[in-house]
Amino acid sequence: MKLALTLFLAATSLMAAEPAAPLWDERVPLLKTAELPVLQDARFSVIKPYEFNKDGYRFLHGVALGFHKGRLYASFGHNQGGENTDTEEARFCVSQDDGKTWGEVRTMDAGEGPVGVSHGAFLSHKGTLWAFHGAYTGTMKGVHTRAYVLDETTQQWQSKGTVIEGGFWPMQEPQKMEDGNWIMAGLKVGAGNPAVVAISHGEDFTHWEVVPIPQSKDLKKMWGESTVIVNGKRVTSLSRYGGGAEALIATSEDYGRTWSEMRPSNLPMATSKPIAGTLSTGQRYLVCTTTADSGKRRSPLTIAVSRPGETLFSKVFVIRHAEFPGGPGESNKGAALSYPYAVEHDGKLYVGYSNSGDKSTRVGTGRELWNNNSAELAVIPVASLSVAAEASPGASLESRGLPRILFNNDSDDLKWPAYPEHHANGLWVPAGKYLPLPKIHSLDDALAPRIGPLAKTKTQGLSYCGNFGLPIWELKRDHIAALGDDPLQPILQFWKRDGRTFFFSMRMNDIHHAWFNWAHLWSDFHRSQRHLFLKPPTGKEWETEFLPWFEGKTSKRPAISTSSVAFDYSRAEVRTYYLETLREACRRYDLDGVELDWLRFPDLFRKGEVDVAIMTAFVRDVRAVLDETAKRRGHPLRLLARVPVTPEQALSIGLDVEAWLKAGWLDAVIAGPGTSFSSCPLERWVDLAHRHGVPVYGSMERQNRNNVPRYGSPETLRAAIATLWEKGADGLYFFNFYIRDEMPLLDEFADRALLAGLPKEYFLESGGDGDLTKSGGPLPLALKPGTPATVHLVIADDPAKAKEASLEILFKSEGETAAPAITLNGQPLQEMKSTRVKEGFTLTLSSAALKPSLKRGTNDFTFTSAASVTVTALSVRVVP
Repeated sequence: MKLALTLFLAATSLMAAEPAAPLWDERVPLLKTAELPVLQDARFSVIKPYEFNKDGYRFLHGVALGFHKGRLYASFGHNQGGENTDTEEARFCVSQDDGKTWGEVRTMDAGEGPVGVSHGAFLSHKGTLWAFHGAYTGTMKGVHTRAYVLDETTQQWQSKGTVIEGGFWPMQEPQKMEDGNWIMAGLKVGAGNPAVVAISHGEDFTHWEVVPIPQSKDLKKMWGESTVIVNGKRVTSLSRYGGGAEALIATSEDYGRTWSEMRPSNLPMATSKPIAGTLSTGQRYLVCTTTADSGKRRSPLTIAVSRPGETLFSKVFVIRHAEFPGGPGESNKGAALSYPYAVEHDGKLYVGYSNSGDKSTRVGTGRELWNNNSAELAVIPVASLSVAAEASPGASLESRGLPRILFNNDSDDLKWPAYPEHHANGLWVPAGKYLPLPKIHSLDDALAPRIGPLAKTKTQGLSYCGNFGLPIWELKRDHIAALGDDPLQPILQFWKRDGRTFFFSMRMNDIHHAWFNWAHLWSDFHRSQRHLFLKPPTGKEWETEFLPWFEGKTSKRPAISTSSVAFDYSRAEVRTYYLETLREACRRYDLDGVELDWLRFPDLFRKGEVDVAIMTAFVRDVRAVLDETAKRRGHPLRLLARVPVTPEQALSIGLDVEAWLKAGWLDAVIAGPGTSFSSCPLERWVDLAHRHGVPVYGSMERQNRNNVPRYGSPETLRAAIATLWEKGADGLYFFNFYIRDEMPLLDEFADRALLAGLPKEYFLESGGDGDLTKSGGPLPLALKPGTPATVHLVIADDPAKAKEASLEILFKSEGETAAPAITLNGQPLQEMKSTRVKEGFTLTLSSAALKPSLKRGTNDFTFTSAASVTVTALSVRVVP
């Protein structure tokens, strides 16, 4: 097919209107045509050459391939007149020798009267070879799909009549889905020419339901020749875009019944029909023209592939260039190699395609000259398409189906309303007044405090805490009955309905229920298995203090020391309890993954009894539960671990994360509690995890736990996030980020290009007191007279290019004290302004004197003081 398309919007304006959907792993450079590797082991042959002077046929397009009982069949649209006119015929030929040579071309269906029949797709199933071909009246009017089955005795095709109407034109072999139906990718001709799919009625291939794929409002010109990749209930549609040289993408999470909007991806692709699928190696592939510089040009013919089990393409091979002097096939600098079709058979990928050759040799005028092609074949050993794991310099979230932004909800917005008698103060938020406690009479009431506002952002990932003092399904129902038998189920369904991802966050040893006066949040297991605590209460303490508290006879909380009633993971019963809780969560909920939150709380063993081997075996068992569930659910479940700020700290409490990474159990690491940024050694986790191809989330805790002045302002939050990106984070994880007015900032944080242009205030943190739930920084820094001391501040902007830059340092001192001498990156800071404040003084410096000494990356501030003073705060404000 050929359609004259007018380009209404440049690709760049499309990208500005809506972020590109991930299809290419951006940590791997997409190469230009001249830089791409060419497959060396491919075998080529000509299925049907262009030979108008011999057979009178001009138009040839849309090669389809199918293996059936040892033979390779090829079909295409063929026309002695112009493209897509009513003289078009569906024709085919057969190879008996694996595509090396081809028999005579015969007609499958020449149509009748004003009806033309064109190219289509094959399906060999249960001993029968089916063919599905697009047909129409006149010049592409009333497009429909006809079906045929091969009579193997006569080698003639028996018509099954029209099986799909409504403009549907098949583009790919039907794909079997786990729900028992088949899905076929196609184009709807008319009504904007969108990509569509057709879904069978089981194995009845004469009845199909056409499902449209909605398109983003920014798509102005579609020519939706499409292809699908099926993975369990998740189906990905990739489509040609008439308005720009980029692949379009949409996804379905329910076997193709409903779809996200079709929108541009981050992968350039020629304006030509693509073909995609999954190889026997577990690699996804996409055949078309996908290079950094080809634009709309239909050459070279390329194949993009992913790593095994991943969803993002990360390497492109050239199948062949337009100029191919060694043959076989036509060779010409201006040749278009287009409309590919691919099937895998016996360890090889067979790719059929059109070759326009030397257009000056074609005969005819006007429409008669459109797509006067030869039909050709490339046979590629699947082994030659391998992509080594180390090919990526980092790791990709998207390739594992993980979101760029992951928002943790501690479920207080559900469990507190379930017990209003215990939470009369309202719903807690960080750095603000309590919100009124919602009364849940509907799902909207449950969503209003947090998840509703979050859903208005572009955030795709929600990690919902479903296991705290007790599993969420054990909450008392009286005040949340409107949510049904399982209060989490409607929340999960709401979040996932637009293709977002939902994770079950498990607090692996939470003790909030013991710290606070929350007897109502003690599970039956906690109440009945006190002997499994790290420091169990005595029998007398249990009888006289705990039981009356549980029974509501006293409101006085027992005297509970830190972590004393946390569970002891050396006990098999504890590990079994958490595994069974996980199994129940996986049984109840259709999850995208599970977060093991080891920071709530990081006390797993008695002092001196840490057993790393036990915890490694436990995580292995967790992975096995998720893999079992994945088989049942038909899609992978991802395992994430929230761990201390360094690998050494993790190991000190029994968590050998490196062993988990080596074993392939983890899909992402959530690094640290999120209370430090410039001082956070995030690079340690990035280096370790990326060596094993696993991505890392940088963390932000919204509470100001480290005494940072102005922490929580948009400028400080932006700087913290920019620092995490600068240190190599693959994604962002937010904890206690519950201030509704701040949720729109999440979209700023996710868009690194947007973030780069916004004002920020970079700062140093206080803390570092050994609390694994609160990593800190070098402040307060006590300066000893005459002894230099240095601190380091990371800046993610280029100060030399900034419009403004300013420095503020707070000191605590007794009485009048001379300011210390300060160097920044070895350069003395002069002309700093000193201002007295309560308990000390502040030094400030603005752009002109500051910018020459600042740099992107780590900045070293060295203090030398003649008196004893303490640095309590340091920040640099940058306006790009």
